[in-house]
Formats: sequence, C-alpha cells, structure tokens
Amino acid sequence: MEKIRILEVVDNWYPIIDGVVNVVNNYARLLNEYDDVECDVLCPWYPNSNNGSGNYKVIRTISMSGGKYGVRLPLPMLDVKLKKYLKENHYDIVHCHSPVTLSRTVLRYAKKNNIPVVFTVHTRYHEEINRSVKLKCLQKFAINFLLYSIRRMDYLWAVSDGNRECLKDIYKIDRPCITMRNGTDIGQYDLEKATQIASQLRQNYQIREDEKVLLFVGRLVVVKNISLLIDSLKMLIDKGEKYRLVIVGDGDYKPKLETQVKKLGLTDKVHFAGSINNKEELSAYYLLADLFLFASTFDSCPLVTKEAAALSLPTLLVKDSSSAEEIIDGHNGYVAELNSEKWAEKILEIFSDTATYNIVKQNCRVELYKSWEQIIDEVLAKYKQIIIQGKQK
Repeated sequence: MEKIRILEVVDNWYPIIDGVVNVVNNYARLLNEYDDVECDVLCPWYPNSNNGSGNYKVIRTISMSGGKYGVRLPLPMLDVKLKKYLKENHYDIVHCHSPVTLSRTVLRYAKKNNIPVVFTVHTRYHEEINRSVKLKCLQKFAINFLLYSIRRMDYLWAVSDGNRECLKDIYKIDRPCITMRNGTDIGQYDLEKATQIASQLRQNYQIREDEKVLLFVGRLVVVKNISLLIDSLKMLIDKGEKYRLVIVGDGDYKPKLETQVKKLGLTDKVHFAGSINNKEELSAYYLLADLFLFASTFDSCPLVTKEAAALSLPTLLVKDSSSAEEIIDGHNGYVAELNSEKWAEKILEIFSDTATYNIVKQNCRVELYKSWEQIIDEVLAKYKQIIIQGKQK
C-alpha cells in the first residue's frame, strides 16, 4: 500500500516547549498511527533535543543561536544536506506552522514539485513583532517578511476565528481560510494516579479545605498578564477571602513575579511550581484547582484552556479576546474585562453561585474539550481532500 507522505514544518523544536511545538508533535504522532500515512517533521537543529513522541522521523536543518530562551534560528538556505534530502524525497503535502526561513525554503521546494502547501496561523504576528522589536522601520520589515510567505501558501488555516479574521482585517489577505482548532490529550492519562498526586500536592502546599485554589499554567512571560492575577489575589486576600494561587511554568518574567509576590506579602498564598512535563503530574494540578485563570490577550487558541476543560475545570478569560471566543459567560466558562479589580470581583461572583459553577464545570468539558484523535481525523480528511484537488488540476 502506497502511503501518503506528509511533511510538517516548524521553526522551534524540543527542548523548546510551546504551543506550536505541542501541536506539531501531536500532528506527527497521531498521523503516523494511520496505516496509510507517513508523517515527518522538519525543524531546526537543537542541542540536547529529542524526537517528541519518537514514532516519526525528525529532519533537522543547521541553525544558529537565537539569543534569549535557547531559541535557534534555522539556516536552511546554507544546508546542503537538507537541499539534497528534499531533492531526493517527494511529499504529497507540506504543512508549515511558522512563516520564517524554513517556510521559504520549503515553499520553493513545493512550488517546483507541484506539492500543495498548507499554512496555519497560530498567533497574531504583528503583536509579537511590535512587542519584541522597538524600531518602527524594523517592525514593518519583519511583518512584510512574514506576510510574503503567508501570501504564497496554497491553503490557509487558523487555530481560532480571531486569527482568521486577523488575516483579512489586519494583514489584508482576503483568501479562504478555515478554522482548525487544537485538541488535548491531558484527559487520557492515568487519572487515578493524578488524583493521588493532587491529594499529595494539597498536603505539600498546606491548602485547607475552606481555601479555593486558582491556577495558571503556561510560560512566565509578560504577555500572559500574570501580574494581574497576583494583584487580583491580593484584593481577595485583603477582603478576608481564602484563596491560593498556583503558577505552573517558567520563563524570563518569573523573577519579577516573585518580587511582586514578596512586595505584596503573598509568599504563603502564591506557589511557583516550575515547569511540569509529566502528564499525570500536570493533570494533578488541574484536579487540585477550583478555577483556571488565563488573562492573556495575545494567545489565540491556548492549549492550557483545553487541558483545563478536559478535566472539568472552568476558565476565567479576558472578555472579547480570541482566547475566549468559544466561551459563553456563566455557561461553559467565564469572562471579565482586563482589570485586576474586575477579575477579583468576578472570582467572588463565580464562587458565590455554586449551582451555576457546577453547571459550568460540566459544560466546559462537553463543549470545549476535543481529543487530539478527533482533531487529527479532521486534519487528515482535509489533507486527503487537498491532495486529490491538486491531482485534478
């Protein structure tokens, strides 16, 4: 049986762990479980890297240090071995997950060999560029560099409706684009073991039965607005309310957050758990919590909110943000304006209505949770449709 050959292309890879890396790993992992599919990953070379799930081939291109946070910059244009590999190997479809140098190289390869190219918009690129690049002229150059690649893609996908609208309204790319959301596998691990770990965590943190646990999971970076969560907690504590905040993750903003916690006198109320990769242990934190907090307006389809929903943990998000586009306030989650006082008030409101809270717990899992297996079934069906369309041209 001749297999469909798929190449997933990404500009970051392990040991960097972010949303896009997570998505690509799950795409490749599950696509390779189909008998008629062979899916490979093309990414930059990283020192001390690994192959994700291990059931797919990882093709690495030469790279250089990208400075902060251990990121590498791929240099495919200088990679003779990669050029030789692409010349000798034919894929039926290519899927790019970032619009930088690797995408440009693969686009040339695909156009030359009449291979359809899918591109997924994972983020709002202009916001990320404007945050990290200060000079206006460089901002304009950077966004035009990215948009040049995106405009040449054959098929456009977005992880949220907000990102899809961003393509048209901000980037002025008025072409068909479908929304292909992300899934999660967090609810499929050993929940009995996770429950035991959660019980141990409650003892370790000395959390009393009358205390509510608020949770954040993600990179500790400024765009996540974690400072707002800490300020909101301070307001709750000052009102005499009994809450704890657990922060799971790591990042360059952690020292500032720790300083903020110390200055506000919340050392015994805020717990920094660090990065957690073990799925049972991560599940335990979701099981430990009563409410998940996600105040980022930068993220489009955060995997962590899907993970929370998988374990029936409601999320409070920013009103009118892309992250909250599937949320109906008080039905399958909660929203509030991006203001620490408003968030403190909303948290009090949430836990003052136990009946509604219990309904939201049920609805968030039913309406927001999708396994990666369900998502990949949709992805593969789309791939096959695209390949057939390409052959008919």
